[in-house]
Amino acid sequence: MSCASTCRARSNTSTASPRTEPEPNAALVAEDYRPPVATITFTSNLRRHVDCPAQEVPGDTVAECLVAYFAGHPTVRSYVLDEQGCVRRHVAVFVDGEQIRDPSHQTDPVSARGEITVMQALSGG
Repeated sequence: MSCASTCRARSNTSTASPRTEPEPNAALVAEDYRPPVATITFTSNLRRHVDCPAQEVPGDTVAECLVAYFAGHPTVRSYVLDEQGCVRRHVAVFVDGEQIRDPSHQTDPVSARGEITVMQALSGG
C-alpha cells in the first residue's frame, strides 16, 4: 500500500472529533493591544555624536532590542557595537539600572516595559 493510500485509509477510519481552536485571550484581541516592549535611551554624550532618540522596541533580550532599534537607526549601531557585534569597550549598557553581564552577545533578558540605557563609559584616571 502506498503512503497516500495509507493516509486515506487512516483518515477514513478515524473517529476522533475535529480539533477545536482554543478561545482567544481577550487581552490579545483587544483593539489597542500592543506587545510588551522595552524603552532604549541614550545619554547626552552619545546623542552629541549621533541622532539616537529614545524609542520603544520589542525584544526579550538586549540583542533583540538593539536589532529592533538599529533597524530604524542604522547609524547608531557602529557607535554601540564593534565589527564583531560586541558592545564597544567604551560603551556601557544597562537594563533596569544594572550593567549587562554579556556584552559580547547581549543575551541578558529584558522584561516587558524594561528600560535599556546606553552610555559612553568614562575611562582614564
